[in-house]
Amino acid sequence: MQERRKTQRIRLCVEIGVFDIKSGERVGRLVDISTEGIMLAGGQPMTINTVYEFRIYLPVSIYGKNEIKFNAICLWSGKDGKTSEHQGGFQIQNPTKELKEMITLWMQTPSMENPNKDR
Repeated sequence: MQERRKTQRIRLCVEIGVFDIKSGERVGRLVDISTEGIMLAGGQPMTINTVYEFRIYLPVSIYGKNEIKFNAICLWSGKDGKTSEHQGGFQIQNPTKELKEMITLWMQTPSMENPNKDR
């Protein structure tokens, strides 16, 4: 499959939960993130072409905030053959400048790693 991402993505080295804003329920765990999208893994399938309202509690404070909130549309969904987890790729909808800056700063903290740095 051809890579279509325009921005660098970072894989997490710690487990970070992703929550539905309306229900407060945990949707899954963050696998990777960029300023334009995220990949999640969780116990339930994610619905393609559905817009989700997400909240992520940050492990560090950025601009005095400990969470980020955004809407994202599910572009793909499937089951991981190795772990049996459901996975989904999401595009952040209309990210604000502040959200992009917060994600960029978070991506530079020691809680993140980048195995694709030289690719």
